[in-house]
Amino acid sequence: MRKYNKIIRIFTFLFILFSCQTAYSQQNYLSGYIIRLNGDTIYGYIDYRNWKTNPVQISFENLLDSNEIIYTPFDIKEFGVADEKYKSATVETEVSQIIESKLDENQELNLEYEKVFLQTMFEGSKNLYYYRNRIDKDQFYVFVDSTYFLLKYKKYLGEINGLNVVLENKNYIAALTYYLDNCSEINKLLQATKYNKASMEKLFLLYFDNSESQISFYKKTEKIIVQFGVLAGLAITKIEFKSQYNDIVYANFKNNYNYSAGLYINLVIPRNLKRWSIYNELVLHQTNYYGEYNNYIYLTKYNIKLLYLKISNFARFNYQIGNMKIFINAGLSNGFSLNTINEKKEISHLTSEIKEYSALEYLRTHEQSLAFGTGCFYNRFSFEIRFERGNGISDYRSMSSFTKRLYFLLGFRI
Repeated sequence: MRKYNKIIRIFTFLFILFSCQTAYSQQNYLSGYIIRLNGDTIYGYIDYRNWKTNPVQISFENLLDSNEIIYTPFDIKEFGVADEKYKSATVETEVSQIIESKLDENQELNLEYEKVFLQTMFEGSKNLYYYRNRIDKDQFYVFVDSTYFLLKYKKYLGEINGLNVVLENKNYIAALTYYLDNCSEINKLLQATKYNKASMEKLFLLYFDNSESQISFYKKTEKIIVQFGVLAGLAITKIEFKSQYNDIVYANFKNNYNYSAGLYINLVIPRNLKRWSIYNELVLHQTNYYGEYNNYIYLTKYNIKLLYLKISNFARFNYQIGNMKIFINAGLSNGFSLNTINEKKEISHLTSEIKEYSALEYLRTHEQSLAFGTGCFYNRFSFEIRFERGNGISDYRSMSSFTKRLYFLLGFRI
């Protein structure tokens, strides 16, 4: 098992090093355009990153493999790439804390001015723009008389009936009511509109459906992609015990070779070129531990079998290389025993008498593990090497146990 651990450490270290380097160095030039400050439109190629946070600058080339030019919001009026459009603007942005434990007790907004690239959500007779500011706070803007107006919103702490509660300054509701012509058909939805992309998008779509206005540009909000699949593979498990009071620590437990099989759900997080996902598994896994301890009185044999239902949850980083997607993930695994065999036999060297006991009187049936792995996707198929270290099966205070488990897993996305 030490050999496998060494391989995993080396392979994972090299993969992390490779991923960190390529995450910053990979370029993704797509056809796009910029509009200069004088109004001239220049077509070329933009290094597109499917930005989750609005870019502070972009890389532009007139021709592929030509000299790279960096543009900031101070240098151009607009740029467009893929199905996205960004406007350069000087805007107000609200910078109060968003973490509940750090909220202030003032409903007044804390405003700063910034020169930024606003992402266009809607353009037409009515416009809507989006900006995620430096504290990862969503901001929305409308365009009136050549000015981008912030739709104002803030969470703050207040007191109701002697209790501290989180309150909201929803100034944006009144602003939207006026901006959208006090349209009666959308009033009910408007009052319930939340300060997020999905809710704002729903409101503006309803407005355009109930007015004679036309949409000239619309960027649909990307949603979480749900992927289902099946997987199966080989697991190699090593168990060890540490105690001063139990002879099981002297037993020679062999590496166990067994199979795992189950289902997975992968939740691909939008933006950032879909590089991040939350990967979840539900699998059946059986482990058989056979060990022997021989002294001058007894030959002791241990036979411990557990059938686990394992629930695993990972954060996964994906990286595209041609038609192949490389990934690395890390997370937690929880195994719940559905069935156990817990046997210990002592065979006397003198009389050949056999005595039977429980191998462990206090057997842990919930194993928790830390896990990390790396692998690749090709079309619908995946392969992963995963290492797992768990807290084993001993539920004694005076005896610890831990498992090391190496998986080789094949998957198929449905």
